[in-house]
Amino acid sequence: MLLGAITIGKNARIAAASVVTHGVPDNAIAIGAPARISLGHTIEEVKKLEHAKLPAPISEAMKFVLEEKKAGTKNG
Repeated sequence: MLLGAITIGKNARIAAASVVTHGVPDNAIAIGAPARISLGHTIEEVKKLEHAKLPAPISEAMKFVLEEKKAGTKNG
């Protein structure tokens, strides 16, 4: 949630369910309610937080189990 006229900097990230009450600078991370700003991150560190690129361990485990089941069915 953003409260007020707030500027979000380039490559900044806002954590889920955070309540942002102040501007967030470039390459910073806003976390919490009210949000606290975590500064000094490199662009590479911030980009690692892109949700689409985060690992999905449950999904990977399910794929493994299904592949094992499929392989077991083929092998007898």
